Amino acid sequence: MIKTVLGNVSCRSIGVTLPHEHICCYSEYLYSMVGKDYINKEELLNASVKYLKKLKSKYGLNTFIDCTPVNIGRNVELLKRISEQSGVNIICSTGFYYTYEPLFYNISVEDMANYIIADANNVNAGIIKCAIEIGTTLSNVRDFDLPDGHGAVHQPYEYISVAGLLKIIEITALMLLECDNLDVKISNM
Repeated sequence: MIKTVLGNVSCRSIGVTLPHEHICCYSEYLYSMVGKDYINKEELLNASVKYLKKLKSKYGLNTFIDCTPVNIGRNVELLKRISEQSGVNIICSTGFYYTYEPLFYNISVEDMANYIIADANNVNAGIIKCAIEIGTTLSNVRDFDLPDGHGAVHQPYEYISVAGLLKIIEITALMLLECDNLDVKISNM
């Protein structure tokens, strides 16, 4: 079964798929301040439905994987409406785009994994997004605590390690798989 915003569907029903897309990335904070002057969600809905229907008609599109993470505007209710009106399966993500957000400075790998699992179950997310910007964005984030005690930096303005990011993904994936009662083993890299 594949998890979509409208519920689980058969793997066979996925068909032609756009594998890494975004309906829209935006700031809920700015939207709460400015509203329709910042982004008009009804216009976004209508334009998205029209576009997905065109892709479905012209190319046989059946599934759209929306990789917009929680912290840059993922809007599951909007995705549900777009999916219902377009007839295209939409798979949404859980997880984060690692930015300057203070939450990331003081959260453990296990807590982050637990949050991602709870969110995934709440919105029926089909993918986990853990993304970081290579370059200047990384200069203002910190390393995550690693289980062996290495690489832990408890102040902002350090670099996140790839090992820390991979540990979040590994723990989250294992916990999600355990929720489905699968016997899965992941070896060390």
